[in-house]
Amino acid sequence: MIIKLEPINENNREAVLALSVREDQPFVAPNDVSLREADEANAEQPGVARPFAIYADEKLVGFCMFAFDPEEEDEDDRYWLWRFMIDRNEQGKGYGQAALQEIIKYFKENGADRLFLSTEPENERGLHIYHKAGFRETGIIDGDEAALMRMLKGPNRIIKNFYGVDVDKAMRIKGRKGYGVSIAVQAGDGDFLTYCAGSGRYGEDFPVNPDMLFQAGSVSKPMFALTLLRYVDKGLIDLDADISGVVPEFVKNGPVTFAALLSHTAGYNLHGFPGYRADHEPLSLEDVLNGKGVTPKLRRIRPYGKQHMYSGGGITLAELAFTRITGTALREAFQKEVAEPLGLKHTGFFQPLDEELVSNAAFGFRLAQKEDPAHGYHYYPEHAAAGLWTTPTELVKIGLELSKSYRKGGLLKKKTARRMMTPVLDGYGLCLDVWEYESINARTVSEQLHCSTQPVMYHFSTIDALKRASYAQVDHLHSKYLMTMIPEQDPILGIGLNYIRFAVEEPQLFRFLFQSGYAAEHSLLEMIDSEELIPVLIAMQEGAGLSMEKTKQIFLTVALFAHGYASIIANNGLEYDEKLVAEHLERAWNGAFLAAVQEEKEHEKTV
Repeated sequence: MIIKLEPINENNREAVLALSVREDQPFVAPNDVSLREADEANAEQPGVARPFAIYADEKLVGFCMFAFDPEEEDEDDRYWLWRFMIDRNEQGKGYGQAALQEIIKYFKENGADRLFLSTEPENERGLHIYHKAGFRETGIIDGDEAALMRMLKGPNRIIKNFYGVDVDKAMRIKGRKGYGVSIAVQAGDGDFLTYCAGSGRYGEDFPVNPDMLFQAGSVSKPMFALTLLRYVDKGLIDLDADISGVVPEFVKNGPVTFAALLSHTAGYNLHGFPGYRADHEPLSLEDVLNGKGVTPKLRRIRPYGKQHMYSGGGITLAELAFTRITGTALREAFQKEVAEPLGLKHTGFFQPLDEELVSNAAFGFRLAQKEDPAHGYHYYPEHAAAGLWTTPTELVKIGLELSKSYRKGGLLKKKTARRMMTPVLDGYGLCLDVWEYESINARTVSEQLHCSTQPVMYHFSTIDALKRASYAQVDHLHSKYLMTMIPEQDPILGIGLNYIRFAVEEPQLFRFLFQSGYAAEHSLLEMIDSEELIPVLIAMQEGAGLSMEKTKQIFLTVALFAHGYASIIANNGLEYDEKLVAEHLERAWNGAFLAAVQEEKEHEKTV
């Protein structure tokens, strides 16, 4: 599909005037009104209104109009998507989302740093499309309409108010010399949005920037696991093999496996490591495990494989075994197996930190102010447990790649990624917490946020409220996934297939949504009437041409078929054959549709 924006001219004006939306879409002004307003605005200020015809593969499918005024003093009034519509006969074909991407591209190429639009809060379908394109509510009401904004480049003020929390206030960011923060979020179209504030070195005028390096602490552990699993995929390491013979001086009574060490079920001590001054003499992994640093000697203090007990010492033992088996230090292995394939420039196990990297590295408050002002960061000889340096943007890139690997394979094979993210004990996989509905509580959330339970309970008065909020977020993600259509795909079958694909690609989230305690509290009819399903039902209604009541009946029939198939897949009981599934799904749809049409005919006869 090739989308083009063509300025309104004498050749296409009448055709654009003939376009219209459906009767149940009163939120869009008629095109004759929009063009008249454009003429009036341009008469007063030439070029401020820019109306365009939207073409898809040379076919006229819609209309849009921009307010474009880069000289406007108020930066929030410079760039607006003033009007946007897709003709009633061309809706449900993917043209709207594709056209929005072309519109965003136009503003980017013409120097805009942000793009605004406004719509009625009741415009559920429109809001769904705009959210999918990366627009977010600003909290501003313009007349009776809610204003949305999408950042195109530069500091992101939406991220500053991250999920309704004022980042600067929460992090006590005051001015250019106080605490500092750096955030990265992937937008809907794949762009990375960043927000930086404060100082990277407390007390200094040292502004945080998106490429500033931060010490990642225990995020180092899953990065080590990711590196090690690359060797598993190559057949060079066996997760379940006894490696006690590789590190005999630290394992007196075997067995011990990488799987047990990475899942913190091997029973070892040494929860974490405090680190050393940057100018401390180098320590080897053997030195650390023998207690020659500031931490005790490694020893097993719990039965092997019986319980989960977080152990940085166990991770360090795994690192030592890894280096002995591969003959490669973790820094070099991560660079080759992770950083280079993903194009990472600012992430690695830099221990000690290279001098050329110090100039753009964040310093810790206590270290910089008291212990070591010249090098306000720690040296960690325990690379796998705590030695990673990275940036938020590159950390998000790694997370996205892990998600891709889990869904369909990527940097890791699908089977390997799924093992990494499958709980072993107490909701913990291989160096990763794996959340399930019953494990969500203030403690597990605070552990993820590296804070106390107090701020969690401040925002959620009860554990049930926290669980419901978590469920709502996943439910919203699921609804967006259902509406992500392949171009030219039938919307009805597409929704059903997407439902099953979600179970294939995100089985844990599927089980969380539909096989948890929360889901059991709701009937199918309640779920069909939920707000999140409104865009789904509207799309189905458009394709079927029936009443909403009959559309819901068809949806229920197709949903029962799709849910049964998806449930089997999500529980690893069936291989996914999309062609076969599509054939049976079409039969279910055809049967439900014919039954609905027949019922309507019978109803008309009785009336």
